[in-house]
Amino acid sequence: METHVSYFIFVLVISFTNALYFHIGETEKKCFIEEIPDETMVVGKYKVQVYDFSVKEYHPSAPGFGMLVEVKDPEENIVLSRTYAAEGRFTFTSHTAGEHIICLHSNSSAWFASGQ
Repeated sequence: METHVSYFIFVLVISFTNALYFHIGETEKKCFIEEIPDETMVVGKYKVQVYDFSVKEYHPSAPGFGMLVEVKDPEENIVLSRTYAAEGRFTFTSHTAGEHIICLHSNSSAWFASGQ
């Protein structure tokens, strides 16, 4: 069974909203660069799902699946590095204005025994 993992992430920065929807493979890492002002709270909401190509629909991920969120500030200091469950939200506050790197990837090297 071929699978894909879908992440939904909604990032709130000050008074405007950026929404992203993307697919990511089992062992892939997806990074985004976001210009964030100083002392700004960022909230990301996400959901990890598995796509079943045989029935062409998404299913909830199995227990234990989740994702690692890593955030670096413009000086490459780690602002956040934490593993989260399959659905939820993460928050961090910027302490330096500029381009922050937000990376998302699976909490294991291979989620599914069948692979892609």
